[in-house]
Amino acid sequence: MLYVKSILAGLVTLFLSALLFIAIQLFRLLRIAREEIGMTGGEVGIDVISLFKSPRSWIVALIAFAVGFWWQFRRAS
Repeated sequence: MLYVKSILAGLVTLFLSALLFIAIQLFRLLRIAREEIGMTGGEVGIDVISLFKSPRSWIVALIAFAVGFWWQFRRAS
């Protein structure tokens, strides 16, 4: 049961870190787009799926899962 709880905690932190990663990347990309198009207006399209194709997102997800797993495992044992 200890491992199941630890895996669930890891998955929760993985999900939360993915949401946080999307929010940070969204603000970063919108800031870059605003500087490129200026104040003339225009449309900005963002593909959320493409954000997770970069190795940086996989590293963030792996670290988040490991931290969540370790935290719950350490607390319960």
